[in-house]
Amino acid sequence: MALSPFTRNDFDLFSREKTKDPQWDGPRLVLKRKLQAWGEAARERIRQEAGLSFKVQTSLHRPYKHNGYRVSSQRVILTPPAERKKDVARLLGEAFRKETSSGVLQMHLALTVSFEGVETALRVPPQAWWHGLAWQEAAGKAPGRLVSLLRELPEEFYLETRGGKRPRDCRDLEERDLAGLMKGYKPGENWISLRRAHPREGLLEGMEDQEWLLLDDLAALAPIQAFLEEFTWKG
Repeated sequence: MALSPFTRNDFDLFSREKTKDPQWDGPRLVLKRKLQAWGEAARERIRQEAGLSFKVQTSLHRPYKHNGYRVSSQRVILTPPAERKKDVARLLGEAFRKETSSGVLQMHLALTVSFEGVETALRVPPQAWWHGLAWQEAAGKAPGRLVSLLRELPEEFYLETRGGKRPRDCRDLEERDLAGLMKGYKPGENWISLRRAHPREGLLEGMEDQEWLLLDDLAALAPIQAFLEEFTWKG
């Protein structure tokens, strides 16, 4: 079954005057269900192509304390299931139960809809410091393989550490560039992400291309997540 494309009405849900207004909770719920369908399609494609399993989770669609009573975007994330996280959860124990049980607080794939358009990404939040260390381990022990994977991503993916270094185009990345980014990156303090922005107007002009374009992005990111998991701290 073909996925419902993202429309101008979806993007306009995040105009400034609507983000705090609960009267838009209904249309945002419709978008939440659309995102769920996109996540399930991405999960199935990744399972078929890469043999990897993921859980699908969507973000809040209504103003609430966890989003600062403002819905400025909505996303679907793909996070590893419990069996892929059990070693870290066991080693970190009760003190980090929240971080190891939450999907959004761990390394995950994401498709985010905002007023500007759609972003596809592999994201590691500061709370997932063990996945941040995996980035550093992979960059230190297997830089050639990691750079090769990054350079194989579709055009306009950027590696960003939010640690004071400018984002780098993955297609142009060299090992020395990766080393420079890692020097400024501090797991536990900074985000690190692979991000590609799809502006709304381009998506609206090519609505029939949205499905292959966005699912291609997520499918391309999955092997990088699997590679990083090989370096994730296990004690």
